[in-house]
Amino acid sequence: MLRYGWVALCATMLLVAGCTDQQAERESQAERKLAAARDVEDDLGALQDAIARYAEIARQYPKTQAGEAARVRHGKLQTVQALLTGRDSVASDALTAYYRRVYDALPDYPPVVRKLGTLYYNEGYLLAPTAAMMQDKTMAQIVLDIWVKQDSLWANYPFRPVPEDRKWRDLLCAQAVRVARAQESVKRYKQALDVVSRGLAYAAGDEAVSQARVFAAFYTYCVGHYKDAIALAEDALSYEFLPEQERARAYHTIGLCYTYIYQETSELSDLDAAIKATNESVNIVPSASTKELLKELREQRHRLQNPPRS
Repeated sequence: MLRYGWVALCATMLLVAGCTDQQAERESQAERKLAAARDVEDDLGALQDAIARYAEIARQYPKTQAGEAARVRHGKLQTVQALLTGRDSVASDALTAYYRRVYDALPDYPPVVRKLGTLYYNEGYLLAPTAAMMQDKTMAQIVLDIWVKQDSLWANYPFRPVPEDRKWRDLLCAQAVRVARAQESVKRYKQALDVVSRGLAYAAGDEAVSQARVFAAFYTYCVGHYKDAIALAEDALSYEFLPEQERARAYHTIGLCYTYIYQETSELSDLDAAIKATNESVNIVPSASTKELLKELREQRHRLQNPPRS
């Protein structure tokens, strides 16, 4: 009896193990199909196909975690599909609000993130330079509000290592610079620094990074952190293809920083560093303000070399 009891127990254990293996295999199969369905989602034109795939996964694997996830996703995509049905009847000036409703229904649906992101980008792209040119505080605030929405939209987006997403990352960085310059025009330097620093977190390419760091350096100088500003400007200058205008701006920022550092330290080495950097800026793009600063710095150096006789 004892021997037969052990045989029955072993058989039961083998049966349970077999069922466990089968369940694990089903989970694995469902996970693979779920991942494939998520890839299909990336194309708005394949929405109906994605919905059908999720329905099939939920039907085939009802007692798996992936099957349950597919069932939930299927329902959410059906809601999105229903919302998108009325797209053709929406006026162009109402598109942002329309896609915002769709986004709120399913924030992690990539095609709608990109659609809404494009609308926010276009709004900011058109308004930011105008706000900067007019030095209008109200417009600058509107531009900043658009940026906050845009940043919130993209903050959790799973950027992929593909050209389209790398392009988006650099566009967001460039947009941050435009928004920051609108804030700069109304002397909101702290906000400008916050925005451009956030833009740098998105940047993928060297060109976007280097140009944004030039502006980050200037705004860091404006809030009184001179050594940090010098480090940022020097880092920007290390990029080979930094445009001349930004290269001159970086040297100008370094010159300004050393000018203020000299006022605190009275060290000749700091004055000389201010003259050297400002002279580099003038040699690249000789703006009136930079030339005036260089003149003042050289006069100060001359007075120190030739003190008045008593």
